[in-house]
Amino acid sequence: MFRKVVLATPEEIAASLEDNQHASPINGTESTKSKSKVAGTFSDPVSRILRNRVQGYLFPYVDPDSSKDPEMDNIFSKYQDELRYICATHTLSNTPGVTLLEAEVVTGTILAKCSQNRWRKDRMFRMKTHASTLVKEVARILSTCPDRDLDDRGQALYTLERAWWAWDFSLKRAVLSGAREGFGGHSFGLIAVDCILKALEELGRMENQTDAK
Repeated sequence: MFRKVVLATPEEIAASLEDNQHASPINGTESTKSKSKVAGTFSDPVSRILRNRVQGYLFPYVDPDSSKDPEMDNIFSKYQDELRYICATHTLSNTPGVTLLEAEVVTGTILAKCSQNRWRKDRMFRMKTHASTLVKEVARILSTCPDRDLDDRGQALYTLERAWWAWDFSLKRAVLSGAREGFGGHSFGLIAVDCILKALEELGRMENQTDAK
């Protein structure tokens, strides 16, 4: 009834992702996508759409330069360390050096084959619980303003700005850095985007309430 699908091993997927990131499938040169990222951090479609929305709330608007933000670097470093721990702790293999992929943690699955299905499901459950806690903590940090006197709109604007800087940071880490330095950049960016969208939704809700009065 269904086609027999053979999944690639984590090692094969990792090698494929690394090849696609640094080379084109035709001649092994740097891909057009990578070049566009280097030319402009916000040249991708997602960033362009988000920036159009963000610019409407942050003014005077200036493109973020997260490379000059030591606090963001500290947030990411802690996230990266914890993500590495998750990848190493919840793998099914006992072989030293074998860890889960960042993509496996993001999607909540383990690609490695295992004859003990219940044990595999238990590992996946623990991995997802661990990852969920990490995501919530990063989102909390990005959304918590040290100035307790800000009103709800001020808090939402703070979250929007910090998450926007986090998105900029994730793009530079995931695309412009090496494999080790860039590890976790993609998933860190997903957390940032989620915070951006929630902040935009909250700001839009406040505007609708004001218009209704």
